[in-house]
Amino acid sequence: KNKKNFFIFSFTKSNEIINSIKANKRKWNKTKGTQVFHEVISFPEGTVTPEEAKEFIFEYAVNTYSDEYGWMFAIHIDKACIHGHIVVDTVSLRDGKKYSSRLENAYLYFKWYYN
Repeated sequence: KNKKNFFIFSFTKSNEIINSIKANKRKWNKTKGTQVFHEVISFPEGTVTPEEAKEFIFEYAVNTYSDEYGWMFAIHIDKACIHGHIVVDTVSLRDGKKYSSRLENAYLYFKWYYN
């Protein structure tokens, strides 16, 4: 979906994803505290096209969150540096456990991707 300066990519409409995240939290009785978290992936000016950024961020999200957490992302093309925002549910779809940081996994994925 193109909103002039950014693209939203998801398998379903964004309001359906939001409703799904809310339902998941109610299912596991985790409606308090941090509801979602946000990641930004930015690319140096001129290094990627919007389509390449989309592919990279999609692969990163699939490999990092897979089918365990609800997530969606948008690519912003309104600045010189193309960047993407990923919004992720903090509650696991599988077992209701809260998300724990996977910073090391992200580092390993970026290292693999760029080598």
